[in-house]
Amino acid sequence: MNFMPSLLRIRRGLFYVVGAILMLGSGLAAALRWHWSNPRPFGNNIADIAWRSNGVYVAAADHGQLFTSDDLVSWRTLETGTTLALRGVTYLGNRLLAVGEAGVVVWADAPESVNHGSLGTVDWLEGIVSHNGLAVAVGDRGAVYTTPNGQSWTRQPAGITNWLRGVAWANGLFCAVGENGFAATSPDGTNWIRRTIPVTNHLNRVAWVGTGFLAVGENGRALLSDLSGGSWRDSKTGTTNHLNAAAIDNAPQGMMIAGDNALRLYVPPVWNDELNTNRTARPAFGVRYLALLWNGTEMVLGGRTGALYRGRRSGFGFNWVSDFPEGRPWLFDLAARSALGTNITPIFVQSSIQFTTNATTNTFYSAAGEGATLLQSDDGRTWQSAAGPDYPGTLPVFLGVGGRESLLVAVGSGGNLAYSTVAYEPVVRTNLVPVSVGPGPLTNFVSVVVTNWINTFGLDWNKAPLLPVLTNFQGVCATPTLFVITGAGGTILSSPSGTNQWTVRNSPRQTFLSSVAAFPGGFVAVGDGGVLLVSGDGIQWTDRSPGGSEWIYRVRWVGDQLVAVGQGGRILTSPDASVWSARVSGTTHWLNDVVRIDAMLYAVGVQGIVRASADGGVTWSAVEIPTGKSLYAASTVAGQLVVAGVEGIVLRAQSGAWPQPVRFLNYPRNATENLFQFIGSQDQRFRLDRGATVDSWSTGPEFEITDPLGILLFYDPTPNATDEQWFRTADVP
Repeated sequence: MNFMPSLLRIRRGLFYVVGAILMLGSGLAAALRWHWSNPRPFGNNIADIAWRSNGVYVAAADHGQLFTSDDLVSWRTLETGTTLALRGVTYLGNRLLAVGEAGVVVWADAPESVNHGSLGTVDWLEGIVSHNGLAVAVGDRGAVYTTPNGQSWTRQPAGITNWLRGVAWANGLFCAVGENGFAATSPDGTNWIRRTIPVTNHLNRVAWVGTGFLAVGENGRALLSDLSGGSWRDSKTGTTNHLNAAAIDNAPQGMMIAGDNALRLYVPPVWNDELNTNRTARPAFGVRYLALLWNGTEMVLGGRTGALYRGRRSGFGFNWVSDFPEGRPWLFDLAARSALGTNITPIFVQSSIQFTTNATTNTFYSAAGEGATLLQSDDGRTWQSAAGPDYPGTLPVFLGVGGRESLLVAVGSGGNLAYSTVAYEPVVRTNLVPVSVGPGPLTNFVSVVVTNWINTFGLDWNKAPLLPVLTNFQGVCATPTLFVITGAGGTILSSPSGTNQWTVRNSPRQTFLSSVAAFPGGFVAVGDGGVLLVSGDGIQWTDRSPGGSEWIYRVRWVGDQLVAVGQGGRILTSPDASVWSARVSGTTHWLNDVVRIDAMLYAVGVQGIVRASADGGVTWSAVEIPTGKSLYAASTVAGQLVVAGVEGIVLRAQSGAWPQPVRFLNYPRNATENLFQFIGSQDQRFRLDRGATVDSWSTGPEFEITDPLGILLFYDPTPNATDEQWFRTADVP
């Protein structure tokens, strides 16, 4: 469903909101616009970071992702037009350049004008550097390309056959490093001299460190050159982990190296471990680091799954901070439920105060994962850790979450079960209430203390007694009268309460049952070896396996049918669990979950696979998503698609219709400029058009609402017409 524009008419200083009209769409699948919810600010692997002296950072990442920021906190995604991995990034003057997979190149002079092209090669370009109007990119099979502008590129006959992984410039020289201990220097990017290296390890990156070049690579190798890059010596780093980046700060010999769970600072004559939790300064988090940058004030560290740190000198080390949560627990299941709370609003009527009580229903998501992780989100964008149970010793892995409207249950390893119920806690708030003291504007405010009752459903979790079978459980579902959970060895348990009184049910198969779903005709459980079991009451179970040995990983009731997905891209559909139809998914990757939004079905799986069907699951097509990380769960609220998976990743996209079109909320106008206040929904995109009449329009700028409350302000300095003009908002996919 698409919205016709909301119109605003201005005539002789007045404005009128004319309205919004609904039109039915075709129901065809459209491209989804994805946003990162977790980790923040994004979850792509940061391959390289560049910085310009005006304070603009750019991070290059997988799936064609480029992100820019002026403060390392708020990041903007650039529309590159490619899904190929970007491996290196630099500035050529004021122009941004990025290179990567299969010869892809990206250049931009402004965030709104990003271009991409191809060098017509299958070679990956792994690194890029620029100096004095020339950029040099290096990559597979000894590839060396140069460009004066980022658009016209020349492959140089460098005579190099080693695969190259990094390049730097300093002291009048370009220096490239690569596999099998290769290093070469060039004064112009065209003519290269191979240098002798005392190791044969692959070298990943190279940086200038004041007295020479520092190359880092596999097995903890770090090599230092002289000023000419001609003589190299091995520096013992104290680690055998692969190293991927190097930099130097403004301290003498202040070299730093970063890699796979490795971060070390050179304090002569040794390399100190910056991840050591016993050091005085705050350590960084141990992940795979791929990029390192000194901006003149602090070190900037980037790595896997969007890891971002800033470090400042603190004695003989660095104090590391992150502006974002550090944990990356894998997430295996999602559930959506609603919670009813109260909101009390005080107002003064004449001289007496009156209270208005509104019962507010909020729909939320719950996520379950490793390390007893339980997350909650009210909007799919901002996620917080729920108050979970305490577990002494090894933390369980929660593999499944589900339930009914008043009770959520999370099941996992070792027979562990946690539950969350509808409960209310008082929250005291002080309101400043305006009081009218006579004619004219409100001038006085009175402090009023109000107690609101907050529903903690999904926020507070309790530990249930261990289940009667101490095995791993993953499947969980419920009807108003019965909970059913499934797990290893074909285990099936049922309970009327969902918190205790679990009864073991006879299972006709002893294979791992990874999913169970309730539907109007009973229950369906699926699992390893293509097993599919059916029950009319959750107590007596019958083997209805449809044939085939591929694991059926998940089954869901999607409103009008059952859909099961699993190994090798397997998809089965059935209206009643008796007859199953095999569907062609178009992928051989594992599919791990399926969800329905309006007329669309979405299946998600490993390596970032998303498939969509607009005809009830009969035919499926690929959906682009900005990650290659495996997805294990999918859920929906109000047309929003939320997917989750490995390393804590959560992405969201709007598939269904927005609740309302973007509307004009306020318009304080004068003759020379406009200030618009719009209201819509978070992530909603729209365009503001201008017209002299309702039949003649000029296309205006596009916007995206990022405020969780759906408010956007726009200042437009364009002079207004003297008589009449129109404005409209138009939906942008």
